[in-house]
Amino acid sequence: MAYQRGTGFVGLQQYLGANEEQAKKMGQGITDQVNTEGQAAQGAIDTASQAVEAQAAAGTPTYEPLPDAQNLPGTADLYNYGKMQQATYKGPKALGDVADTTALTKQAAGAQQTAQLAGTDAGRATMLAKSAQGSYGLGARSLDAYLAGRGGGQALEQATSKYAKLQDYLGTAEKTATARGERGVADAAAVQEQYRTAPTLPLTYGGGDRIRNPIQTPGTMPEPQPGDGSYDLWDRLTGKKRRT
Repeated sequence: MAYQRGTGFVGLQQYLGANEEQAKKMGQGITDQVNTEGQAAQGAIDTASQAVEAQAAAGTPTYEPLPDAQNLPGTADLYNYGKMQQATYKGPKALGDVADTTALTKQAAGAQQTAQLAGTDAGRATMLAKSAQGSYGLGARSLDAYLAGRGGGQALEQATSKYAKLQDYLGTAEKTATARGERGVADAAAVQEQYRTAPTLPLTYGGGDRIRNPIQTPGTMPEPQPGDGSYDLWDRLTGKKRRT
C-alpha cells in the first residue's frame, strides 16, 4: 500500500514523486486487469461474429448449371427443379444461433464495468477495496487510487476508453449477424430463381432428343399435349408454366 503515516503535511505531487514506483505498479496492475477482461470479452464476440460469417457462407446455396453435354430435353427440367427445391439457406440467422448470447452479455457487461471503474479515482478505489486484504480505510484507498491513476498514465486511459462500451460492441455484432442471415435468405431466393428460369434446350415435337420442331404454317401448329415431347415437363412438375 502506498499510503504511509507521517508527522507533517506532504503535498500530493511530492507524495507522488516519493512513491512513483509504487504508483506505476498499481497503475499497471489495474491496466492489465482492464485489458485482460476487455480482450477476453471482445475476443469472444469477435469469434461468434466470425462463426456467423463462415456458417452463413457455407449455408448459402450457389447456382450450378447442368453441363451442356447433359442438357437434354426433360433431363434439364428435372435437374433444375430438384436443384431449386434444395436451394434454401441453411446458415445462422442470429448471433444466438452460434453462441450463448446470455454468456456474452454477462462477460461484456463485467469487462465494461471494470473499464469504467478504472477510469476514475472513485472507481479505482472501489477496485482496490475488492482486492485488498486486511484493514484498508477510505483515506488510504482514495490516495492509492489517485496514485494508480497517475501511475497508469496513457496506457490506462487507452485501455479504459477502448473497453468502456463493450455492450454496444455486442449489440452491433448482433445486428450484423441478423443482417447477414437476411442476406443469406435473399441470396438463396435468387439462386432458386436462377434454377427456375434456367435456359434449356427446346423440347422436341413428337419426342426424340435434339430434334428440331418441324416448321408449321403459322396458326396450324398443333397444341402440345401431355405425353408429347413438346409438352413442358416443368409444367407437370410444378403445375405452372416456367417460361414462354
